[in-house]
Amino acid sequence: MAKDYGKSYEYSTLQVVKSIARYKINSKHQVYAMVLFCSKEDFLCYFENKITISEYNDLRTDLADRFFNGIEFTSRDVSKYSLPFSNNNNFDASIDEWVAGPDGCSDGGDD
Repeated sequence: MAKDYGKSYEYSTLQVVKSIARYKINSKHQVYAMVLFCSKEDFLCYFENKITISEYNDLRTDLADRFFNGIEFTSRDVSKYSLPFSNNNNFDASIDEWVAGPDGCSDGGDD
């Protein structure tokens, strides 16, 4: 994101969508990219009536716990701690495993 749009604490939903397309990232992970890079207001506007504030907060907490030791983060933190991106399937495979959990079941569910 910083490479394409400069360093920022937040990016627009349009910038995130364009980056997903540009780097051919699987769009099923768009919600996570939006949580990482967009403001809460832009995120909720983009996903109006599809994702609640509570679900947004849960996503932020999950990402903070998983990647930032539970600490609140900004998009600058994402850039600071991320590895160089190469366009391959490793990103999709790793995020798929995190989303589904190692046993294939969704994290956070009781089943």
